[in-house]
Amino acid sequence: MDNYTGMAYTAGVFDADGCVDVARYVDHYGTISHPLRVIFSQNDEVFLSDLRERLGAGFISGSGHDLVLASVAGADLLRQLIPFLCIKREEAALAVRFRADPALWWGNNKGRKRTPVHVVEKRDEYKEALSVLKSLRRPILPDPVPVGPLTAVECAYLAGFIDGDGCISITKHNRRDTPMPAYDLWLVITQAEGKGRMYRSWQESGDADQIWCWACQLHTRPVSLACFVQVSGEAGG
Repeated sequence: MDNYTGMAYTAGVFDADGCVDVARYVDHYGTISHPLRVIFSQNDEVFLSDLRERLGAGFISGSGHDLVLASVAGADLLRQLIPFLCIKREEAALAVRFRADPALWWGNNKGRKRTPVHVVEKRDEYKEALSVLKSLRRPILPDPVPVGPLTAVECAYLAGFIDGDGCISITKHNRRDTPMPAYDLWLVITQAEGKGRMYRSWQESGDADQIWCWACQLHTRPVSLACFVQVSGEAGG
């Protein structure tokens, strides 16, 4: 996987299992800091370790379920991911602007010097704007749009999204017209409490297989994008 498709894959993982956050801390000197954090959340610690090695940055949290890239490293990653992101692009762009805004970084904030009030207020504005973006729903397309074969970049993005929020299952059921059973292969992508809405539809015809992919609408309830492959009794038997 080259760097281009690698970033597309990482963008898919981020859209599925990532988030960007601006925290707010006050130390015992009264100094207020607003660290930027890019977080990938997964129950699979091996997956996170491999992702960390691929990115060459970040650390695994104490729980083992989060890969965290802070401040400069996080902003650098987001800058590379933005062209490939579909759901969280606006949030990533705002976070990059946050780190690049010279008005926000006042000298050396370490020690007993307190951050000026106007700087704190400006950082808080960015933090609030990021929260608002997360709560907004994305534009809704009127109908699913059929597309042709996926490009290498689209495949890489979709692979990342599936690794983040996808599962694969095979179901078996009897058929009325033949004693041979039928086997259905399901690829399901699920997002709980998603705010964005993604539409992707395609159909491929063949002698043995038929594939449909239904539109995925990410509402405030768990929904799924299901890609169904029906294998005939002869092919599956």
